[in-house]
Amino acid sequence: MPALSQLPLPVELIHEVIRHLCASSDCPTCLQTDLSSICASSRLLNAIATPCLYAAPVLVSSHNADDESPSPYEQHLHALRKTVASAPALGALVQHLQFAHEEPATALLWKDVVSATPQLRTVSGVETYFPEDEGSSDAAAAAFAALSGLSRLRTAVLHDETLSDRSLASLFNAWSSLETLALGSIIADGSSYADLAALSSTRLKHLYLTDFDLDYTRPAERADALAGLPPLETLSIDYTSGFTLDGVARFLSRSARHAAGLRTLEFRRQMRQDNPLSDLSAVLAAAPALRRLDVALAVYAKDGHHALDDDLPLLRSAELRELSYATIYAAADLAAADSSAAPAVERLLIASLPSLPQLQTLRVGTAIKTREDAPRAHPWTALRDEADSDASVLTTDPAALGRNGKRVLLVLDDDVKLEMPAQRISELKRGLGRGAVVCAVSGEEEQEAGAGAGAEAEAEAEEAAEAKECAGAQ
Repeated sequence: MPALSQLPLPVELIHEVIRHLCASSDCPTCLQTDLSSICASSRLLNAIATPCLYAAPVLVSSHNADDESPSPYEQHLHALRKTVASAPALGALVQHLQFAHEEPATALLWKDVVSATPQLRTVSGVETYFPEDEGSSDAAAAAFAALSGLSRLRTAVLHDETLSDRSLASLFNAWSSLETLALGSIIADGSSYADLAALSSTRLKHLYLTDFDLDYTRPAERADALAGLPPLETLSIDYTSGFTLDGVARFLSRSARHAAGLRTLEFRRQMRQDNPLSDLSAVLAAAPALRRLDVALAVYAKDGHHALDDDLPLLRSAELRELSYATIYAAADLAAADSSAAPAVERLLIASLPSLPQLQTLRVGTAIKTREDAPRAHPWTALRDEADSDASVLTTDPAALGRNGKRVLLVLDDDVKLEMPAQRISELKRGLGRGAVVCAVSGEEEQEAGAGAGAEAEAEAEEAAEAKECAGAQ
């Protein structure tokens, strides 16, 4: 193979050109076609461009394909599986995989592809890693082996999964590079809340829990489930019983790094009777760097804990930019009976405004689950009146911000979205929004590009020896 020094331009400059091509492209499919052409142009350029080509193979086309044309997805998937299985050097270059969750071929082939790409950092688009009907079958064991082999994995989403007798801890122990984790709707007979402590040895920064429930022998095991976690930047707890604002405050109090690290806290669809307003104040006191706080508390029976005592701590934060508070009622009659709750929250929010100097958005709302046509339970009259006052920092008019001391936008949400965190977990798992660029390439050109990418994959598989030199060049 000719030396790289025989290139007409300095190798460093060619590397820079290819890096710029990757960074500036807004169409993954077109980028893959361009990189395939570069690799095919000469062995010298192949050595430089191959790592970029295989870093994120495009399986889901971002082109406007003709609806009557066959999808190239399955063709690409088979070609990639054959390539990475026969050329481990190429499989080691793959860092990101986006499967198509709606394609039947994904369920059949993802394990083979993932097992041959051990350097993966992200994998998405697999609807279910551990199908419930497979139980502890060989397929489930193969799925577990494929996932536990990804020591470089940075993002993991386990949602609507049945792990049978395999523990979450064994997966977490294998994912030492993990940064983002979403957990929810998991049946794991071999796991308990103590498994979360295995995350302490990871690089975890963002944790999302939605409808998450594991076995425990004592309620304290669940109440203290956060205690073993590393410092986090994002913590989202949604519709997950046993977790409380008091538990979050205790988690933040574990160390200075825990307290200073948290930037976003979402605490949604949790029981209001277990989370008094004083605990909300305690969380803010324990999280000095918190920028965004989103709280939505559910009421299933009338409770009176919202009575606002004179000595109730105000909400204080030097960094908080966005604060959302919503009340979720299980029925309209509860909303009507709970007439004292909103005024109590309003009084606390208004009194706390001077103690929240960086606050930019204050959002309040109410949701009634059982009736779409239910009247709004509370009009948030006190906050509306406060925003109308010339002396207040609140305003409902975005155009008024920055004038006459108006610095906080008041948003009155008449339609609180209850499912947002769950939807985000689904998007994370499926990879929605990634590779969804609509490109102005005709269906005919798309088919040619797809065929070219598949042919290039086959050619690379046949030249495995040269591929090793390509990887070494990078």
